[in-house]
Amino acid sequence: MNSEKEYIFYQFENSYEILKLSLLGDFLTDNKKELNKRCEVMLHRIFPEKSREQIKEIIIYNEEELLSKISEINFTK
Repeated sequence: MNSEKEYIFYQFENSYEILKLSLLGDFLTDNKKELNKRCEVMLHRIFPEKSREQIKEIIIYNEEELLSKISEINFTK
């Protein structure tokens, strides 16, 4: 996992949340399943109201990747 990545992007059906991590430290792991589990736990601690929403996607991004992802999202139907 690239240590320059410092944002967790959570995509839901009609919204998204972003967490900026100052110090990733031991949070990052090469085990994708374990990383997703850690990200879900962190999301539910910070945004308890999101705990019942289905997470479509969890991705760790650097700033450029994050801005690119946000610019391509279109939630209008």
